[in-house]
Amino acid sequence: FRSQLFLGIFSRMSKAAELANLIGNINAGGGGVNRNLIVNGKMAISQRSTSETGKTSGNYYTVDRFRTDHNGFTGTYTQATDVPSGYGFSNSFKIENTSVASSNGGRLRIDQRIEAQNLRNSGWDYTNSSSSLSYNCWVKSSVAGTYYVGFRTDDGTSRQFTKAFTVSANTWSNVSFAISGDSNVSFNNDNGMGALLAIHVDETTGESDSGHTLNGWQNYSASSRTPDFTQKWTETANATFLTTGWQLEVGQNPTVFEHEPIEMTLERCQRYFWQGALAGGGSYGGGGNIPLIGFTYPKPMRATPSASWVSGGIASHGGADYSITGLYNPALVRQTNLSTRILFTQTGSTGSNTHGCDVSGAIINFNAEL
Repeated sequence: FRSQLFLGIFSRMSKAAELANLIGNINAGGGGVNRNLIVNGKMAISQRSTSETGKTSGNYYTVDRFRTDHNGFTGTYTQATDVPSGYGFSNSFKIENTSVASSNGGRLRIDQRIEAQNLRNSGWDYTNSSSSLSYNCWVKSSVAGTYYVGFRTDDGTSRQFTKAFTVSANTWSNVSFAISGDSNVSFNNDNGMGALLAIHVDETTGESDSGHTLNGWQNYSASSRTPDFTQKWTETANATFLTTGWQLEVGQNPTVFEHEPIEMTLERCQRYFWQGALAGGGSYGGGGNIPLIGFTYPKPMRATPSASWVSGGIASHGGADYSITGLYNPALVRQTNLSTRILFTQTGSTGSNTHGCDVSGAIINFNAEL
């Protein structure tokens, strides 16, 4: 009975503390719904794929909106199901080292790039040292040691705030801290990159610095991104690093993760990237060998996107079918961040521009990432 009573009291105290944190953040200009400045922080959306192998350089792999800066080793990227228990997460972003880097020759950062206007209009009084953002995430590494989180601004004079965290091997650990304002920070009111929030898993020679400032602001330097690393994840065979539950919000108190509906997360991701099968009616150009259709993006994109053909597709005219082989150059015409007309290449020709066409099954992606 005493045990149950204690647990009940503890639970009420915990919820009271969460409520106090939320109220404190609301008073600081944040809080409420849609408070998380990170998109897809629980790693639920993975439009590109759920697994990528043999990667030797950084890019957007698997999980939407998370980019890696990767050098010197070969990695496998996965939208994994290994998550911290009891917090409502179903997925994490996992990277495995399948071929190690040479001594001090490996780099791995996991980042999300945040639009300037989202930070400028967030309610954070970012030039005031008494006003804060709070960051919270979960990490799990097979290599015990000290790692770093860096928050780097991009507009004006680039500034960086760095925090260290220490983990035990193969154990989910919570990382949580506040980022105070700084009088030298500025954010444009536009859709460009305002800041980059990164977990630094490892750095190469010349990118870390024993004199790097922790727990405060300094001018960003590519040769001083973090302090030096004692452990070397990129040089450890079969090392793994997983993360989930990223939340960045206004206020000095981290609150419980905001689990938004999955369709809302997808819509937020589609501002930056969309991949799917195109289908629609159109016409021919190029003497009958360039099928052309119009397409409206599911959601307005951050900026006018680039396009890539991934695979497949059939262009049909009358009783004849032609295989789509790629995108014509230029691939996009009359393009905005809302819609475009897209031109393909195909096998064979109808012999005339006067024919209509139907396109189906062409997997295309549109990219407006930062």
